[in-house]
Amino acid sequence: FAASAGRWTITESMTDVRYLTRDFGRPRDPITLPTPAQLDEVMRERVYDAAPWNSTSSTGFRNALEGWAPGRGNERFRIHNRVHRWVGGLMLGGGSVNDPVFWLHHSFVDLIWSRWQQRNPGAAYLPAEPPPLGDAQYRKVAARHEPMAPWGVTPASMFDHSRIYRYA
Repeated sequence: FAASAGRWTITESMTDVRYLTRDFGRPRDPITLPTPAQLDEVMRERVYDAAPWNSTSSTGFRNALEGWAPGRGNERFRIHNRVHRWVGGLMLGGGSVNDPVFWLHHSFVDLIWSRWQQRNPGAAYLPAEPPPLGDAQYRKVAARHEPMAPWGVTPASMFDHSRIYRYA
């Protein structure tokens, strides 16, 4: 992926950098990758999400997998978020899609999601109803049967991926 050979052009970035950057493990402010124990903790969640449907939700699979945790500094980031921080560089922002590691990482996150669904077949996407007018999440969170712009599909229609792909 060397920029000097012109084989990996950065097309989406939040900075002026036109080449792939990384900072594995962040030597100046070290961070570790997620642990198996942290992943096991995520897999023990039994509901998909909980109010207020954002990074402050104290329970729920979505928030646990995303990696928001209580604490300060690097301890706030687990699972999905921690890997982005561990890789560093372009993986920290909106330009992360330029890094091939992004696609490997998100494929693994999707596998975790699929395994969680198998363990919790009765767990539905939440919220079931849209947050009401006056709620901080009004028009920010799509309810189970609410079409998502610009695609027009609902979260409920995306819950079962088995007709599109499956994991061996």
